[in-house]
Amino acid sequence: MLGSLQAGLMGVPASFVPTQIAGCKLWLRGDLGITQSGGNVTAWADQSGTGNDAANSGTIPYVASSINGQPGLTIAAGTGLTGNANPVTTGSARSTFVVAKGTNAAAYSLFCYRKTGAYWAAQMNYQTSFSYVETDGVAQNNTITPGFNPGASNNIFQHGSDGVFTNPIKLWINNVSKTVTGTQLNTESGTAGYIVGNTANFTQGWVGDIAEVIVYDTDLGSTDRNSVYSYLSARYAI
Repeated sequence: MLGSLQAGLMGVPASFVPTQIAGCKLWLRGDLGITQSGGNVTAWADQSGTGNDAANSGTIPYVASSINGQPGLTIAAGTGLTGNANPVTTGSARSTFVVAKGTNAAAYSLFCYRKTGAYWAAQMNYQTSFSYVETDGVAQNNTITPGFNPGASNNIFQHGSDGVFTNPIKLWINNVSKTVTGTQLNTESGTAGYIVGNTANFTQGWVGDIAEVIVYDTDLGSTDRNSVYSYLSARYAI
């Protein structure tokens, strides 16, 4: 009831789902499409209708009550879920949303668009130094201001890009725009699937819970972006 009321107050119907906005290419939610074995997640089925499913790498416990009592998955440093299909095409615009809570200030990689088994095409990475990393095979730190501790609270992370990563990176945390400074990166030149909760080479995993992931193959405008945020905010009380 609370979720329905919040969604209505924020201008988004309680019945809203991410696929109502065109271009949804990946939608993973903790209470949908989960395959378990012995209490651990072995697969996470994409709900977008595009079949971009993910499979586990390492032991990933299922959490029946995580952020705001909603189901989620616990990621540790060396674990994650891999999707071999491409949710976006090479060099395309994209919008990425991840609902997560870290357990320390060095929670690291939430989501990456994989380039190869060793490199990533674009990555959402949050560290103790409050840096955001995005790359096309070469790491580049970009400072977020104001500063931010990923282990301090539950958060909705939003990233938008027009596909030309030499332009300023757009980043919102809980729908608050962040200033991203530093050397910008090359245009993303190839994506080979994605990874939830880690980097392409599994060296900087998120530490904490991830409850939902949504990807669009377009750089959403403010109206659509706010609609997705309002849906997530109501569901997770963030």
